[in-house]
Amino acid sequence: EISTSFDNRSLSLLVAGQETKLIIKVTVKKDAEYVMINIPIPGGCSYADKKNNLKNESHREYFRNETTIFCDYLAEGEYTFEIDLISRYSGTYTINPAKIELMYFPTFNANNEIKIIKIK
Repeated sequence: EISTSFDNRSLSLLVAGQETKLIIKVTVKKDAEYVMINIPIPGGCSYADKKNNLKNESHREYFRNETTIFCDYLAEGEYTFEIDLISRYSGTYTINPAKIELMYFPTFNANNEIKIIKIK
């Protein structure tokens, strides 16, 4: 299971120019090897900081429209990943679903719902 949220008080409202964290919560129900997590970035946001070599991760790639996290092994349990963002442009944006899957056996996967956020 995978879910995303922002660390601010409002779930769907960000303020332009302020930094926020996109929090990704993953629940692994059975031990998994070679896991890939794709997290889309909202259109009005960009990266505030690009961290690498975090706990449980073997590699992290930052693209313009998404971040991809690779993990060699995730034991059964709950994990939290964070992406530092800064909201830049006001407007209403759609966030595509985040997706998690096994790299070499992609039929085991999960995603969350499409979300809409507003940046003031």
